[in-house]
Amino acid sequence: MFSKRKDEAPPVRSQTRPSILSEGVVVTGDIHVEGAIHLQGTVEGRVTADQVVVGQPGLVEGEIEAFSVSLAGRFRGSLHCNELSISHSASLQGDVNCRSLKLQPGAIIQGDISVGHNRD
Repeated sequence: MFSKRKDEAPPVRSQTRPSILSEGVVVTGDIHVEGAIHLQGTVEGRVTADQVVVGQPGLVEGEIEAFSVSLAGRFRGSLHCNELSISHSASLQGDVNCRSLKLQPGAIIQGDISVGHNRD
């Protein structure tokens, strides 16, 4: 009766600051964050969070599972989200499944993209 739909935004955590992975830092393995994570470094593995921001010169090789993803850096792998925003500086290679997509001219995209479906 009161269950939360998968496509609803996660609750706002006003007291929580985003986790930050700085440029030059390399993480091999899985990252799970309640809230937001900003990636300027490199992740080789799976990233799970409410919001993921891959900034320049960030790189994720693996999988991202999030409500919203903003990509300005590089991504190779499998990406599942409700809201995806890809900036002009981004490079994406892999499989994408998202409910909505915002794409700026200049982005490099290679792979299969499915837009309009709920994430699994």
